[in-house]
Amino acid sequence: MFVTSGTHNKLKDRLKSAELYLESFKIEHDRLITRWNGLVGRINRLGGEDFMDGSKPHPSAKGSQQFTDSELKSLLQMIHPDKQGASEVSVRMTQKINSLRK
Repeated sequence: MFVTSGTHNKLKDRLKSAELYLESFKIEHDRLITRWNGLVGRINRLGGEDFMDGSKPHPSAKGSQQFTDSELKSLLQMIHPDKQGASEVSVRMTQKINSLRK
């Protein structure tokens, strides 16, 4: 199949545009992964792993909140059901985190 050079150039431009668009998604994905890993690390440093396996009581049981309202808001933005396909776990965790907010 033969195409004119104009058609060829338009297709090359569309491909380049699509590649740039994809690259922007990759950059945003990497940024979100870095942010996620930072939050998970913070949760673990504050005893999250112990809480999840049930070996220690949750810090809020002692009346002390380990996260600021801003940190809880960040967690909510990441796990919100709208961003997680309305999974059951995201709904439960969103409700739980909302109950901790001021």
